[in-house]
Amino acid sequence: MFAHLPEQLSSGPNRVSVSYRLHGEFEQAKPVIAAIKKLRPDVRILITFFSPSVYDHTKKYPLADMISYLPFDSWRQSAKFLSLIKPVPRWSSATTSGPTINGAAAARRSQLLIDASISEIRLRRFRYVPWLIRDILKTFSEIDTTSAEYLPAFNQFYPYPQRLLVMGDTRYDQRAQPHQEREKIAELIDSGLFQRQRCFVAGSTWPEDEKIILGPLFRLLHEHPEYKLILVPHELSKGSSR
Repeated sequence: MFAHLPEQLSSGPNRVSVSYRLHGEFEQAKPVIAAIKKLRPDVRILITFFSPSVYDHTKKYPLADMISYLPFDSWRQSAKFLSLIKPVPRWSSATTSGPTINGAAAARRSQLLIDASISEIRLRRFRYVPWLIRDILKTFSEIDTTSAEYLPAFNQFYPYPQRLLVMGDTRYDQRAQPHQEREKIAELIDSGLFQRQRCFVAGSTWPEDEKIILGPLFRLLHEHPEYKLILVPHELSKGSSR
């Protein structure tokens, strides 16, 4: 990985690193990336991630100047990675990104957490290890939540309440853009497959999920022919959903 980084890096000091775990989090980051590029065309966007499943969704993204897997979460590897890419700042869309690279980034540059939220289930889990959550969250120089309802939860762990802001949910910004995926939507409409009034969508499914849900869903289609089923595997391949 390190051998290929120098050839991907464009010249110039203005680099923003955007880190995420899953494709859905990358979709949330797109409106922010587009806004940065519009305001500062000189800024280089570095997309970094953990999961191999998101590579295909990222490699053709036109606003990315570099894409890369994140290194193994050790201080040495993280420091080496950050010394090569030199991001100012580093943005993350996941509270559970590697704590070591979070700490290394915080020691070098400002680091922001965007689209932040904490579900009730996750909050209960966090309370078992509050010291760990505090150590992770304090590496961020600012946390931007999706809603004011999450402020009390973050205040339990984040030591800088004055840096805890409400930004809103960028998923709505992404969906509000009418030009997004216009050709794909037109193709689906013209296919004639969506004449039924009711539709059931099973999104980001894994083979283990499909073994459980496909039987009941096929029975639903048999008993209610007015339904249409859309199955969206987490990883689409020739062997998906067989």
